[in-house]
Amino acid sequence: MTPPANPSTSAAKNASSPPHNVALAARDGGCRWGDCDKPPTLTEAHHIQHWARDHGSTDLRLGILLCNPHHRLLHTRGWQILEHQDQYWLRPPATIDPGQTLIEMPSKNPATQ
Repeated sequence: MTPPANPSTSAAKNASSPPHNVALAARDGGCRWGDCDKPPTLTEAHHIQHWARDHGSTDLRLGILLCNPHHRLLHTRGWQILEHQDQYWLRPPATIDPGQTLIEMPSKNPATQ
């Protein structure tokens, strides 16, 4: 399969392409979960809109890098990631925070801060 010419607008599919992963690594700088310090090489792309259930795409804006433990925690414990105007927010489950106060998920890339 030939990777898309523009990684930010690739077609809906399960896995992100190598150019997409490079773009995510440059933007995110590693796992964006709280104080996690895992570098991009130890992360994986998370689809903010589930690619199968919600017909989400691998659009760069709708992806975010998470390390495997945080990616599993997100999917199994009721956490959610929201995107608004290129900013990313973590919503804890009501069992952890009844008010579900949003937590900012800034980039870990010093060049973008």
